Amino acid sequence: VKSRQNNRGNVGARMDIREQTPSQRRSAREAKRINPSSPEIKRSAKRAQGYKIKKNKKKISPVAVALIAMFIGIFIVISLLFGVLFYANLVKTEAPQYTRIDLIMGLEHEQNDIKKIRLDAETYYRDGILFVNMTSVAEKFEFIITGDHKEIRYVTDEKLGENVKFYPGTPFACVNGTMIRLDVNVEKNGERILVPLSFFEEYVSGIETEFDEKLGVLTFLRSTERSESGNFVEKEITFLLKAAPTSSSLSENELSDEIREKCYFFDMTFTPETIPPVNE
Repeated sequence: VKSRQNNRGNVGARMDIREQTPSQRRSAREAKRINPSSPEIKRSAKRAQGYKIKKNKKKISPVAVALIAMFIGIFIVISLLFGVLFYANLVKTEAPQYTRIDLIMGLEHEQNDIKKIRLDAETYYRDGILFVNMTSVAEKFEFIITGDHKEIRYVTDEKLGENVKFYPGTPFACVNGTMIRLDVNVEKNGERILVPLSFFEEYVSGIETEFDEKLGVLTFLRSTERSESGNFVEKEITFLLKAAPTSSSLSENELSDEIREKCYFFDMTFTPETIPPVNE
């Protein structure tokens, strides 16, 4: 009995088991529970403390919420930025770089025997645009050249009146009397007039052009065809744009009364100084 009592610790008064009554035993248990050094009290305290710690862990402060939201926002922005850069890198097409460009220029049926002419890539290929020396083309295919440094006119066929005018320093050209705008400015480099290759691809007929980007070879051939006699005949070099037909002149009597009322008539023998003013 003493051994058992010692194991229980010094809790409450020691009593002989023979002296214990039910009420005394109950009092002893209660005293045992309220003693701070008792194991039950310690276990209960630990359980309560653990509950409070867990409960505190579940609470998230507003600062933590703001930091988490900011981190998520930064992550989304960075992800979108990298996505856009990755897509741009996929679709980006950089202009190939050439140290030289080889030109093959002549008649179509003789292309296998034509020697390549080496061109300076820095002069004829810039920013992905290939230029053609219009002066060399005109001399090779016997164009008529007229004009000055402001306006240069090339006539491919004098009988047909096929012609084009370039204005160096501007992107404009006049094809058979019709003004067009080119991709870039026409350049004058010494005796050379440089025009973009796209002009020949879009407006010229009778000259076949092809540029091999991998090999850097420009093929510039005048179209030919075999005649009935078996000889090769050069096709006419013309332009796809044609001059607008001029309307025939009308006499005063051919106009309707409604049109006549809106017109002002004067004697063609008048000089500009003698033409009476027109009331607006």
